[in-house]
Amino acid sequence: MNNVSPYYDDKVISQAMGAGEHRAFIGGVWDELGTLQFETLKQHGLKPSHTFLDLGCGCLRGGVHFIPYLDAGHYYGCDISEDLLDVGYTQELTDQDRLKLPRDHLKTIGDFDFSPFETKFDYALALSVFTHLPFNHIRICLERLASQMKPGGVFFATSFLIDEGEPSYRPYAHPVGGVTTQGAEDPYHYYFSDFVACIRKTPWSVERVSGFEHPRSQSLLKFSISGST
Repeated sequence: MNNVSPYYDDKVISQAMGAGEHRAFIGGVWDELGTLQFETLKQHGLKPSHTFLDLGCGCLRGGVHFIPYLDAGHYYGCDISEDLLDVGYTQELTDQDRLKLPRDHLKTIGDFDFSPFETKFDYALALSVFTHLPFNHIRICLERLASQMKPGGVFFATSFLIDEGEPSYRPYAHPVGGVTTQGAEDPYHYYFSDFVACIRKTPWSVERVSGFEHPRSQSLLKFSISGST
C-alpha cells in the first residue's frame, strides 16, 4: 500500500518544475479552482483588510486572485515545497503583485508550525490539502493553527467526505470528477464526524458548507474560533 503523497517527493516536484508543468502538478483546473476559492471566501466575508493564510498555496493558483484583492502585505502562504513557492512567485505573479507580497510572506513549512509568520490571521484556507493528509496530520494542523488565528477567525478546508454508513476501508468513487479515494491511502476520504471528533479539545467549531461545487467532489468545511475580530 502506497500512502505517500507525491507532494513529499522533491525529485518528482523538481522534474515537474523543470518541465514547466507546475500547474499540472498541483492538479490543473487552474482558472476554475483559483476563481472558486477566491469567490467562495469573498462570499464568506473576506475583506481586503483581513490577514489571510493560504495553507498549501503551492505555485499560487489561489494567490494570483487573493494578492491583488487584499491590502498590501496581508497575504501569507506556506507549502512543503520551496520549488513550488519559487515558481509561483517568479512566474505566476505580476510585478504589481510582487510589490504587494514580500517574498518572506511565503514560507516552506512541513510541520504545521505557523509561528514563523509572527502574525495572527482573520482567515485561512487549505484547498486540496487535507485530501492528501493522514488523519493525525490533520489533527496537528488544526491544533497548531488555532493559536495563530484571531478571535472570530475562520479556516476553510476541503476534504473528500463519505457518508457515515460507508465502510471507510473501501475505495469510494466520487460521482463528480472521477476521483476514487481511500481510507488509508492518498487521496484520503473521511467522515464529517471525524473532524467533529478531532477538534473536541481545541477552540474550533466545525460545519459543512453547502453550495460549494468543486469539480472533483471535494466538500468544504468551515472551522471557526469563537470571539469577534
